[in-house]
Amino acid sequence: MIDLHTHSIFRDGELIPSELVRRAKVMGYHALAITDHGDHSNIDFIIPRIVRVCQAVSEAFDIRLIPGIVALPPDQPVLTSQHFTPPLAMRSFSRLP
Repeated sequence: MIDLHTHSIFRDGELIPSELVRRAKVMGYHALAITDHGDHSNIDFIIPRIVRVCQAVSEAFDIRLIPGIVALPPDQPVLTSQHFTPPLAMRSFSRLP
């Protein structure tokens, strides 16, 4: 089982990333994308941190984590968003058994 759209406490979720992943692992997930929201004002802050947390937590829980972000365009309301998952993460994900 996989989930490619989850949010941690850093957006509108209720759990810190490690607890989100722990619960997903217990429920039988093999892959999870953590995709908190960002826009032009904070995207350079969010992406490196979500990448680091995914690397550390995936090793601890033996689960494939994909760092992502829901990128909000600066000229559109919050209700319209586009998902962005780094191409490297997508290539890694495509090799899952």
